[in-house]
Amino acid sequence: MNYVVIPTYQERDNIEAAVTAVVGLSPEFRVVVVDDDSTDGTKEKLADLAQRFTDQLHVIHRPAPRSFAGSYIDGFQHALSQSDCSSVIECDADGSHPFDRIPDLVRSLDSAEVAVGSRYVTGGNINGFSKDRLLLSSAANLYLRVATGLPARDITAGFVAYRAPTLRRLPYQGIRSNGYAFQIEMKWLAQNAGASLVELPITFVDRSKGHSKMSLHTMVEAFCIGGQYCLKRIIS
Repeated sequence: MNYVVIPTYQERDNIEAAVTAVVGLSPEFRVVVVDDDSTDGTKEKLADLAQRFTDQLHVIHRPAPRSFAGSYIDGFQHALSQSDCSSVIECDADGSHPFDRIPDLVRSLDSAEVAVGSRYVTGGNINGFSKDRLLLSSAANLYLRVATGLPARDITAGFVAYRAPTLRRLPYQGIRSNGYAFQIEMKWLAQNAGASLVELPITFVDRSKGHSKMSLHTMVEAFCIGGQYCLKRIIS
């Protein structure tokens, strides 16, 4: 069984479409929604969805303080605790990741241990970003590739599938970052564990509803994580 972990915070307007899309892929998919103490009605929406999709939807409510990384860690642990779990997939709730490409990620696990939906390989694209934001995103990924030495072109990608045995052997519970730098650390852990990785081109679409959780703090955190890994490479 394939478990799709979706973290949420204030995603009332997006979560029904996300859950419905994943559940509709096939009976081989389960959704694990980890809500980070939303106050906008997301909790109530999830309660309704849980009644509709009793077998395919698992809902976890995290208490404060909020943590993007903590939401994924809790979701991973829940998915891996299921005896039928064969793969775990990361996916955003806002529709920026193409839900219909999730099966492609899972199929890629036949030949690799980690599959990344990438904006920056041939065939990948981003829709909805301004030129300035697109330049910032591209520059950030270039910096992180150089700093970390990671082979992936989309270091900050959050559309990722893992074989369950591979994820179980990664020490992700010890990740220090709180925000989107979590994605950098996960790929670093996978590389250190010798996990094989493949990237698939996707078209990333900027959210049309709700508000982005990106902030100056999350960007600074990612920059600092890249610097730390660069120092580790130099020292070692």
